[in-house]
Amino acid sequence: MAKLNYVEGDYKEALNIYARVGLDDLPLTAAPPYRLRVIAEAYATKGLCLEKLPISSSTSNLHVDREQDVITCYEKAGDIALLYLQEIERVILSNIQNRSPKPGPAPHDQELGFFLETGLQRAHVLYFKNGGTDGNIKEPRMWFRVIEQDETRNLTRGVGRFRELLRAVETRTTQNLRMTIARQLAEILLRGMCEQSYWNPLEDP
Repeated sequence: MAKLNYVEGDYKEALNIYARVGLDDLPLTAAPPYRLRVIAEAYATKGLCLEKLPISSSTSNLHVDREQDVITCYEKAGDIALLYLQEIERVILSNIQNRSPKPGPAPHDQELGFFLETGLQRAHVLYFKNGGTDGNIKEPRMWFRVIEQDETRNLTRGVGRFRELLRAVETRTTQNLRMTIARQLAEILLRGMCEQSYWNPLEDP
């Protein structure tokens, strides 16, 4: 229902629905794959709604808090989406090995859909946008000015999010997505980051 509200542009009502159901309190432990997908899509939808909803005050702190809430939603959506994909592939492979009479769809037939893709990719886009790179990751660039501390921190977090996704257990469904993320990370490192903002993946940032 909340996704329908989002599509219809009723962002506040969609957020009210998630508040009533207690989205943050929904258990993930031992949850079946379909429930993981629903929760992941819910966080992605919540993030989209928060992005669309105007902030009543022009106070900078409120803008920062809103941006962090949005990124948190997308990070949760991405993490749960990866868990869902790993679980669904485990179930499918188990059915194949056990020669179940009703096996699930082949792993390569699994589709992410708009909301899962948004959850997996939107967080690092926002980090780089807030860090001084072009929001369009296909053409990352640095503005010609000194990078301030907050911007450098966002760039570091964005690269960290890239690496978290790349370190996740790979499924057949995410192979193409991982290739895209790896290419985007390489573009950012080569074209969008200054030397002071880069850190070795084997070291703490």
